[in-house]
Amino acid sequence: MLYIITFPSTYHALNFEKKFTSTDLTFTLRPVPREISSSCGIAAQITADKERVMSIWKECIISKIETDGLYSIESIENKNQITTIFKGQV
Repeated sequence: MLYIITFPSTYHALNFEKKFTSTDLTFTLRPVPREISSSCGIAAQITADKERVMSIWKECIISKIETDGLYSIESIENKNQITTIFKGQV
């Protein structure tokens, strides 16, 4: 499944990239999907199971990488269905 982590600034997104690039995590930094926010920003799109994503979320907290939200994305009839898992700055 696809997950999106949003960040309050590019700085925090780049810290996320620095932290997880050398791991086996499959992710891409990309613009925040319009279904999540109409303002511009950078998000990490992650391909993993929910357990792995929750572990990453906790690692962000421990590493003091600020986040704005965690979302899952499911494609239904060629439309993205966004589900909020956590919202708010951590």
